[in-house]
Amino acid sequence: MEVEVMQTLARLSPEAEQERPAPPSQAEGATGDRDRLWSPPVAPPDSAHRPKIYANRPKDVLAAWSALEVLSPQTYDRPIDLAKGDRAIVSISDGRLPWDRGPASSRPRQKIYFHIVLATIPAAPAFAALIDRFKDSRLERPSVKGDVVLASLLVDKEGILAGEAPVSLSAFGWGLPVALGGSLKDLAAWTQQEPRLIEGLTKQLGVSSTETPVPLTWEALQRASSWLVDTLGLSGHQVSGPTFAVAHYLYYTLRIVPDPLLLNSFYLRDLAKAREIANKGELPKALSLYLGSQKPAARRDLLKDDAALEASLAPADVPLGRWPTPASHTPALLQQAAFNSAGRLSGGPGILGVNGPPGTGKSTLLRDIVADLLTRRATAMCAFTDPTQAFKVGWTKRAKGETQELHALDASLRGFEMIVASSNNKAVENVSAEMPSMQAIPGDSLLRYFAPLASDLLDREAWGLMTAVLGNASNRSAFRKKFWGDSPRSLERYLKQVSGIAPREDGSPEGLAELCSAPSTPKEAQDRWERARKHFKQLSSACSTRLSQLENLRRALIQLPKLREEEKAKRQQHLEASSHANQAQSLLAALVRDTQTATLALQQCETALSHHAQKRPSFFSLRRLFGAQSAKSWEVTHGPLKHQADIAKTARGIAVEAQSKADGLARAAGQQAVIASQELEKASKKREATEQQCHEVQIGAGAHVLDEHFLSLPHEQKQLAVPWLDSELQKLRMEVFEAAMEVHRAFIDAAAKPLLHNINALVGGNFNIPPDRQHLSGHLWSSLFLVVPVISTTFASVERMLGRLPQETFGWLLVDEAGQATPQAVVGALLRCQRAVVVGDPQQVEPVVPLPDVLTAAVLREFDADPDKFGAPNASVQTLADEAGDYCATFDTAGGFRTVGSPLLVHRRCASPMFEISNTIAYGGLMVQAKPPKGSSIRDVLGNSHWIDVLGSARDKFSPEEGQQLLLFLRTLRNNAVLPDLYIVTPFVAVQDGLRELVKQDGVLQGWVENASKWPSERIGTDTPRVS
Repeated sequence: MEVEVMQTLARLSPEAEQERPAPPSQAEGATGDRDRLWSPPVAPPDSAHRPKIYANRPKDVLAAWSALEVLSPQTYDRPIDLAKGDRAIVSISDGRLPWDRGPASSRPRQKIYFHIVLATIPAAPAFAALIDRFKDSRLERPSVKGDVVLASLLVDKEGILAGEAPVSLSAFGWGLPVALGGSLKDLAAWTQQEPRLIEGLTKQLGVSSTETPVPLTWEALQRASSWLVDTLGLSGHQVSGPTFAVAHYLYYTLRIVPDPLLLNSFYLRDLAKAREIANKGELPKALSLYLGSQKPAARRDLLKDDAALEASLAPADVPLGRWPTPASHTPALLQQAAFNSAGRLSGGPGILGVNGPPGTGKSTLLRDIVADLLTRRATAMCAFTDPTQAFKVGWTKRAKGETQELHALDASLRGFEMIVASSNNKAVENVSAEMPSMQAIPGDSLLRYFAPLASDLLDREAWGLMTAVLGNASNRSAFRKKFWGDSPRSLERYLKQVSGIAPREDGSPEGLAELCSAPSTPKEAQDRWERARKHFKQLSSACSTRLSQLENLRRALIQLPKLREEEKAKRQQHLEASSHANQAQSLLAALVRDTQTATLALQQCETALSHHAQKRPSFFSLRRLFGAQSAKSWEVTHGPLKHQADIAKTARGIAVEAQSKADGLARAAGQQAVIASQELEKASKKREATEQQCHEVQIGAGAHVLDEHFLSLPHEQKQLAVPWLDSELQKLRMEVFEAAMEVHRAFIDAAAKPLLHNINALVGGNFNIPPDRQHLSGHLWSSLFLVVPVISTTFASVERMLGRLPQETFGWLLVDEAGQATPQAVVGALLRCQRAVVVGDPQQVEPVVPLPDVLTAAVLREFDADPDKFGAPNASVQTLADEAGDYCATFDTAGGFRTVGSPLLVHRRCASPMFEISNTIAYGGLMVQAKPPKGSSIRDVLGNSHWIDVLGSARDKFSPEEGQQLLLFLRTLRNNAVLPDLYIVTPFVAVQDGLRELVKQDGVLQGWVENASKWPSERIGTDTPRVS
């Protein structure tokens, strides 16, 4: 965070504005391609402000990165820098070669090889030419010094070319003239040009057409060096010819030759491999997401989308195991969300970007992920009643009466491998050293896992064999010497004794088997396995049950508002249905009365008509009296009566029909009212049952229910809270992890023999796997990971260590300090891992890029790739990973906004006012301070934090007057007997160097600190680690 503050202040300073170079003009000699690189494209007026849309095809992005890496060579300051490990420098500047008088002599019990440095070129003038050609608009440019090896030859003690690829060429030597000539797209063709150049150089050595190999001569070396310089077009670049060789010693029984000197970028081979895979459309999903060819299903902002935040913290996604911590240490809200998100990646390949500024718990997050994966693997282990059943013979060989076997590991136990990688050596060392240390677990914890061996590897007391620092050959060799071999505390000796191959009675009391109380017989190992398996199952079942209860509570709480609304709606429906039924019944009653009235009226009419009919004269009377007055009177009365009866009959029919319809409607309305009543009762019971369910599940101390009330809490209070996970559950989850480690230990003991075979083939063979066993290479590595869960490496060593492994061999890549890594650095690791969790903060130290920024942008544009998205230092591993995940966060900035990956906001390192300054400048005020205030003897002497206005001059950004102010502070502390437990941070190398020299010369540190010469380099810098 402090670095970001200083960088921001530097960008705002008048000096920075004055020093920013402008693009060259035609008057300055910018012509041809140079002018084309600087001139903006001509666009119609209506598109003047329209941003360019780049294709950003993965194969083109990878090609652009390859082109940039061609111009990123390895350099050395002195020849002795190339002689690390079992190497030494041999001068050949006088023309005499070590084998001129016969085979070169070697050390006892070792054989010797030579790396002949055929030609070198100074790096500074070469990069100066690039800067002159393309310019560099950066205020602070990385310094480039030393020499670049243009070519090296590997020969044996007789001077004969050795190995399958004895000739190595520098891509930079070929790419420099190409770039200076403006053919930027051609830089990606290095892998096609390299074989042709090697063939031509080999011919110049005079050995390519000779059937019998002959030693190289001084004349051949001179001829080949001259040819190389002329062919590459480097005649005017101060190239030096062969002056020294690097002697390389190997143990005499090894059947391998040394790796060639590393001349090129660490990433070129993997970038070429990835391009080939991309051309086939077969990129692994994690790498495809990283490059943007696949998009996340949905991007949800955890700071603005409450539903997304709630879902990310669901108990169903909480891993069963967690790293042991003191009871007072609880995860922050978004820390747990990130942990849950990482756990969800277990369901399939993917990538998770976690944006974590310093002090926000990134190391804690990585440890929790490790604990989760070990718990998941322990669950898979428990599926085997006999651990040896997890191994199937995959290779056999008969030699000298012995049958050698290697084993394929069951698929259910693969995919849990964890590689921690970074471009920062210090970050890798920190993770590797912290995780197994005693400080990583509570002081009262009894958790131990091969602790004596772990302590040997760590060189201090450790609780468990959790990490292995591998990567480069030196680290691998150092690990192998302590981890494997005939030492009493080696794992090889342990596995031999546990499997019965070596007798226990010969074991040393200080041996690993004795110190770890290993089982004395296979039966005892099996008995221990069964007990560990049973114990783990009990604990994990209890934890799963509790998490299921909480998940049910969470779902109930989510459903409860809906259920209440549903009940309310059903009640309203019931009221309306009842009212409608009542109305229908009232109408029916009225119509029944109408029918009754109509029936009565009809009856009356029919009675009157019947009575009148009885008075009708007879037929004969009518004939006699035809025409008489009485007959006429009867007829006159009969007509109206008949008419009234007909009307009454019709009216009754209408009334009956209306009643019938009303009866049907009333029945239907009554039925609807019954149904509405039943639905209301059902809704009420469901709501009551859900409420009862919520009351039955209790949340213990230290946790919150994540409901509407929680989401409405103030920002700071909410970020510091822990939903769902009370102290009892957290304790249970720690116990599950501890039981998982016991499962691992018991599994290893019970399957000691197949593990011995597999790990010996890998580690015992110095990580070199013969071709006939390459099909099992992933299984051999997985066997090592089964014992040592986490292996760390820098990105620079990935290809050399893992180059032959198929893609997606391993389960997990955990990237630390990803904001400091160029985006192309991670490609090789992503090729070989199914999932990646990438943590870091681009607002901190940015990637170091020696190339001019204008050249970087120009190369990317040549390949139709967006320079802002894919070009360092603007882009990093972190920025691309942040775009690849499902969860994100948006920070408002002075110029707009900044979107990052899953955020970590609770800060526990920096004190005021540094925290407030950084929070305001870089994080939109959303960071939350969680560092408790404490006393400071430095503050007591120097006063509270304040701005100091120093008036004075400056030369190359370094102000001597500011340096004197620093010395005044240091003298004041010394005079008050206060140790200088502090860091001096600057964004400028010139200021760093000036202050270091000033402090050394002044002598203020002499007799005050333990190592006065070391203190300035450790405490004054641009990237001082863990600044508080």
